[in-house]
Amino acid sequence: MRRISLYAFALWMLSGVLSCGSSPPSFHASPGISLLPSALSLVVNETQAFEATVFNTNSPVVFSVDGGDAFGTIDAAGLYTAPAAVPPEGRATVRAKLANNLSVQATTEVEILDAPPPPTP
Repeated sequence: MRRISLYAFALWMLSGVLSCGSSPPSFHASPGISLLPSALSLVVNETQAFEATVFNTNSPVVFSVDGGDAFGTIDAAGLYTAPAAVPPEGRATVRAKLANNLSVQATTEVEILDAPPPPTP
């Protein structure tokens, strides 16, 4: 009988601690962005449409290409055009950022080729 009383007392004390008037913690998901395709190879002057998907926000997306026009151009809709000549290191970085929080971003590395790779046997 004493054991049951001890358990009852412990449960009563625990219920008081758990229901001390505090509300459950709130969860606020951070905004995010993804960019597709995630990696690709293009021939000089070739185009590729990029698709940015935003999470937990309704912010518009701002597209850019690191390094300026020598690495290609991208329009507001995400249509990338590879440069007319292979850039240094043969790569370009396409970047998508949230317009209302430029620190939230995603990138894709684009390999720029002079000519299409030979077909695989």
